[in-house]
Amino acid sequence: MASVSAGPVSAYATARELGLMVGCPPPREARVNRGNWLFPPYNRWAFSHMTELMPCAEVSRGSGEVRELPERSGHVEALEALPVVDHTGTARPLREMLERTYSDALLVLHHGHLLYERYDNDLAPDQRHLLASVTKSFTGFLMLLAIHDGLVDPDRSPADYVPALAGSGFAGATVQQVLDMVFEMEWDELEWLGDDPDPGQEEAQFLKFLRATGSWVDNAHDPGWGVWDFTRTLTPRGTPGRRFQYLTPATDVLGWILTMVHGQSYVQTLSERIWSRIGAERSGMLLLDPTGTPVTSGGLNVTARDLARFGQLVLEGGRRGDEVVWPEQVIDQLRAGGDVEAFARSPESAHMAGWSYRGQWWVAPGGRPTAWGVCGQILWVDHANDLVIVRLASAPDAVNAERDTDESAICEAITSYIETLA
Repeated sequence: MASVSAGPVSAYATARELGLMVGCPPPREARVNRGNWLFPPYNRWAFSHMTELMPCAEVSRGSGEVRELPERSGHVEALEALPVVDHTGTARPLREMLERTYSDALLVLHHGHLLYERYDNDLAPDQRHLLASVTKSFTGFLMLLAIHDGLVDPDRSPADYVPALAGSGFAGATVQQVLDMVFEMEWDELEWLGDDPDPGQEEAQFLKFLRATGSWVDNAHDPGWGVWDFTRTLTPRGTPGRRFQYLTPATDVLGWILTMVHGQSYVQTLSERIWSRIGAERSGMLLLDPTGTPVTSGGLNVTARDLARFGQLVLEGGRRGDEVVWPEQVIDQLRAGGDVEAFARSPESAHMAGWSYRGQWWVAPGGRPTAWGVCGQILWVDHANDLVIVRLASAPDAVNAERDTDESAICEAITSYIETLA
């Protein structure tokens, strides 16, 4: 990671140690903006300050009571010393692994009690953090609810709900295929992610997509172009249903469908069906594209504690006491997982043997629904062990198979520790 500070710093330096946005005004080389926020080292500051960089809509927490997260003491030292075997086969203490994976927060809930809560890189318990593609799992959950409620037929085409998609690459797929990402487009998720800014990459599809979200501004930016416009430009390839392909704009198509069938803003639906029901402490904030459309594929910003509250209600089968908040059948669908064979056919998932993808969730072996976002965001739900893990981070590269392995190892090591408590 390059340094913008005057002196030498650690490879895992915090935003403050790097000098980012320090000063009044900060030096030009230390300023974070919409032209550099996704690149290291600037993302160390940006991921916990996205609402200062982009227009956002409030996802209301409503007026209900905050769900308490009672603490259970006596586990911090044991967890921080917990050995985690990284991708090289080296066992390192959990605390070291957190530093090496650029952690901003880690929370562990067991039986609804907070066993561990740690913040780094100046993140605070009441501070929102970008969830990136963990947002997809919220959108997928809303779509599963809409299907359960009879608002959407999963076997119909997205164009049946969004006429503007007629003739687009999505018209030939089913809603279920889009939801599970088992169809293919002329698209490469990794075409641009993780590279240094390069004017020669102006035609990269993912860069075009980021412009459409409004989160990337450069000389080619069109302020009248939005995420829904972009989804209509993609062209299909291959046979739908045969192979998993991770496709970020697919989630924005789901958000578009949800907007149409509910007859209201996605933000309002997200608040009514999820955020106001989990006992959140703070409202969420969802990034908006240049046309005011919510970025439903990666724009949600919430606190670590509130993300844990969402995971806890999923863990509880959608029930709060005697109240049925969400149908348990929806959560059972997630736990059942997706098409393992279609998932295994994808070269993108070669390092994830036994996993699958269902409803915009990555399902780990054993029926554990997990949500992942670039640079290290994770929500890990383990029904068998009554366990929820939340991890927020700002790693320098958006996608990294070795770091994915390390992050999974962190969650698996915590799971093994929890199993000793039973």
